[in-house]
Amino acid sequence: MNDLPPPPPPRATLQILQESAVLADNEREKQMRSFITGSRVYGTPTEKSDTDLVILTDQATVDLLCSLFGTEEDQALAKKTTQDPEYLEGLSASIKVGKLNLLLCVHEHHYDIWLRGTRQLQAIAPVTRAQAVTLFDVLRGKPGAK
Repeated sequence: MNDLPPPPPPRATLQILQESAVLADNEREKQMRSFITGSRVYGTPTEKSDTDLVILTDQATVDLLCSLFGTEEDQALAKKTTQDPEYLEGLSASIKVGKLNLLLCVHEHHYDIWLRGTRQLQAIAPVTRAQAVTLFDVLRGKPGAK
């Protein structure tokens, strides 16, 4: 039996792998977008208010952030939303890091709903939390929302 490791791949293969990794990173960076929402943008924030940051990203980044900052519950939600994109109203995860609330989306249409709602609420600010929840329910097409 030969216990020697396999020979390294040819240099051309290594170069292709490196270029693929760089392209993947560049694609992820192009796709990742974010904005602030919540009471700091369209409500009346208090001293206790957190800052809500909506982020459009990929599942690998969601998994990484959940593993770094999230609870076991956050990690379970991230897995659940991968299987059911409508679960948790389109979020893949919501992770609290101090007074920062990361609202992570992996589906662009969910991100767009958050962005459209935030812009609409900002135009009529200040609004109450109840008004904001109602508008987002309408935008998501939630049954019974008016």
